[in-house]
Amino acid sequence: ATSNVSNPYHKSKSSSGGVGPKHILLSLFAITFLILSGTTLYFRNIMKRTELQLQDAKIFLAEQTREDMQAQQRRKGENYAGGRGGGHEQRRRQQAGNRSRPEDAKEKIKLEAEIKVLEDEVEGFQKSHQDLGVEIDKHLVTLDELGGKKQDLLKKIDHTNNLLENQVEESSKYKAMVDGLDEVEEYMKTREGALWSRIDVLEGKIARESLREAEEWFGPGPHRVVIEIEYPKVQLTNPDSSSWPRITNKFAIEMAPLDLMPHTVNLFLQQVHHGLWDKCQVVSMAKHIFQLGPSYDDKDKPEGAEMDVPNLGDDPRDRPGDPHYDHFNAKGLDKISYQEYSDQFPHDQWTVGLAGRPGGPDFYINKLDNSLIHGPGGQTNRHDLHNEADPCFGKIVEGLETLKDLDTIPVNEERGHALMYPVMILAAHVVVPQENPADGWRVIDRGMKLKQDDDIMPLPEVPHGV
Repeated sequence: ATSNVSNPYHKSKSSSGGVGPKHILLSLFAITFLILSGTTLYFRNIMKRTELQLQDAKIFLAEQTREDMQAQQRRKGENYAGGRGGGHEQRRRQQAGNRSRPEDAKEKIKLEAEIKVLEDEVEGFQKSHQDLGVEIDKHLVTLDELGGKKQDLLKKIDHTNNLLENQVEESSKYKAMVDGLDEVEEYMKTREGALWSRIDVLEGKIARESLREAEEWFGPGPHRVVIEIEYPKVQLTNPDSSSWPRITNKFAIEMAPLDLMPHTVNLFLQQVHHGLWDKCQVVSMAKHIFQLGPSYDDKDKPEGAEMDVPNLGDDPRDRPGDPHYDHFNAKGLDKISYQEYSDQFPHDQWTVGLAGRPGGPDFYINKLDNSLIHGPGGQTNRHDLHNEADPCFGKIVEGLETLKDLDTIPVNEERGHALMYPVMILAAHVVVPQENPADGWRVIDRGMKLKQDDDIMPLPEVPHGV
């Protein structure tokens, strides 16, 4: 819906926009110009009127002087004529002239005084006119400066208007984005659904290829892995741990059915069949799990270097090197490609699961029922994939007494429940049922397939699951 509330930053195109700096400057300029023009005209009129008065006075004075001179000449002529017989008339006129002279002198003095006053006024007006010209020049300079400032202000106003228009445009875009959140959310859901569909396709392909490879190498199953370990036999009545004998025992893991966990089962069988678990250790023993894994330290330690393990026997297997995670990684058998899980094979007591995200190569044995904490959503990670779970891929079927022996070995809780005395994996082998199941189980020789119908399949160049 379109909002009727006007935008305070939008410049209306149909209104004048009110009185701004531009109108104020123009008004000041007009008032100043009118005052200066009126003052100049006033003084010019006064000067012109004074000049006319002064000119009239000079003309009057000149006529008066001319009349006086004419009167004197007439008197001289009359005197001359009187000497010849007009003496009486001459004396009469002389007496009349003698009476008018004081009055003419007074009038002349008065006129000269007025002329002086007028000349002073003219001089004053001229000086005022000059001062006014100087003031006008100053005002003109000021007007030029104000004109420059006006242009700067107009540029700033235009720039500000442009910024406001841009902001209004950006606000409109953001408003359109906010108004379109529902459409965006729907689009993202659709896109996410498409991505998960593709992931499902990839996981299905990896599962099928893992199933094919496992059956080609190890048969359709069931499959077991027998692990031989060497560990100190704890004597509760003997506190001297250096005298505890080190013994050898075994436990067996039966793999989950290939149709439930093909990818994880195949990875673990390949690790065992390539001898990667030989000489690895039980690395920690918390209250709910045993965890087994390679070393992640001392990468430069040479193969075959002796370890400080007490009471090692004469068996060459008792002097292991330091199998490292890099050995798994170099063969492309370190981690699974996705967190495979089947709710038909949960983390019950004495089942086996892969540790980490993505899982591998470390695996653990559940001493308790950990189906909640290791099942779907039990342990979130930095990607917040709550649906993920640790793969559960096997179950202990032999050697529980051996595992209970291990549970008595002291641990260092401050170091993540690390065992205080080493527990070594001497060897691990893949075993399958004999052709006659009543005859028990047989070991698949390393590097060999269960059936020798074709050549041995070499280890692929590309890591498994990639």
